[in-house]
Amino acid sequence: MSEASVDAPSAAPIRKVTAGGVGAAVTTIVIWVLSLFNITMPVVVAGALITVISFGVAYLVPSAPKEGGIS
Repeated sequence: MSEASVDAPSAAPIRKVTAGGVGAAVTTIVIWVLSLFNITMPVVVAGALITVISFGVAYLVPSAPKEGGIS
């Protein structure tokens, strides 16, 4: 089995991956802040919300030209 070659300029994550991670972190902080005001939600709902928000942010952020081997 051969390895696929990716023409990536660096080992840094591409912009979409970074945005998704930041979206998840910000959503987690917002859920925590809401809990300080006694606004709670089930853990599974919080997890689903984090997943949906991070996916949405990563989907909306465009890739930079030639970022991560993408032309």
